[in-house]
Amino acid sequence: MRTYYIDFTTKTITITKAFAQEAQNPNSNEYAALIRFRSDFPDFRIIEQKSKAKRKNSRVTYDKMVKYISCQKDSTVLLKRFAEIRELSKGEPSPYNFVCKWFNETFPTYGHMPQFDKDGNIVPQYNLNSCITAIAEAGSQNVA
Repeated sequence: MRTYYIDFTTKTITITKAFAQEAQNPNSNEYAALIRFRSDFPDFRIIEQKSKAKRKNSRVTYDKMVKYISCQKDSTVLLKRFAEIRELSKGEPSPYNFVCKWFNETFPTYGHMPQFDKDGNIVPQYNLNSCITAIAEAGSQNVA
């Protein structure tokens, strides 16, 4: 594992967090290397390597779906349909994917900036037909 990297074009020496921690001990090899870097490359900057950003899970959770649906104008009807879809999904090979597909078809603008009417209310942008279609498709698959 490389604990430092010397970049001659940017005149930087990048060290890892572990290297920086070890270099605090004057009896360590890292401390000696750091002193050598300072004497060999006096005009180079020594910087600590930034940790890589952790990747956020981009999946929409059931909780986020419920919160989004609750903000809609017809939230009571939509939440009832959401509960039906969740119940129907239990018979599917991948329940989450079934619910997620329904959610994405019903609310294609999820994740985008909402539109407002002249009174400042959110304009509903959902597709009730996909709600009915998903329920009908699941019902026909469960019968067969």
